[in-house]
Amino acid sequence: MTTEAPAADATEATAAAPDSTQEVVENASAAPDLGDAGKKAIQAEREARKAAEKAAREAKERIAALEAKEQGREAEHAAELEAAKVRDEALAKANQRIVSAELRAAATGKLADPMDALAFIDPTDFEVSDDGEIDSAAVSAAIADLIERKPHLAARGGKTEVLPDTSQGATSAGKTSTAEMFAAALGGNV
Repeated sequence: MTTEAPAADATEATAAAPDSTQEVVENASAAPDLGDAGKKAIQAEREARKAAEKAAREAKERIAALEAKEQGREAEHAAELEAAKVRDEALAKANQRIVSAELRAAATGKLADPMDALAFIDPTDFEVSDDGEIDSAAVSAAIADLIERKPHLAARGGKTEVLPDTSQGATSAGKTSTAEMFAAALGGNV
């Protein structure tokens, strides 16, 4: 029993850290003039938070496994882990779709082809909250950064229209009807 209290305290302390880190990341993404150093710092902070969350999750799993073993519920615990794994995979897939949809929507009107946003922006850079929301300022900043890095992907103003090339095809001097062209193709045997 003495080992459970320190582990639980460590898990609670680690779980509390992402909240303060999340606030820093959200506040930082609201300021678009961070520069390269600021962007790198935010990225490092996100990676550190993800690592802390992973360590906390693994610690909770080890504690739960030890408790299950101690109480003789190993089979139940294994079934719970499998159900959690399936649930986590489904959630990850749904979150991926949410991020992709948000990127395409934000890129509409800004990029010539909104699908380019998915090709050039890493969707794992964005986190989906528990209520399914994404930091739209961060998504907009990523689209703006992509346009800055690759301006040829940006949408052009107005509607692009393909006009016929009058240098191709028959000229007005040599007008031929469809029937005449058909007859010529058959060698005059109509």
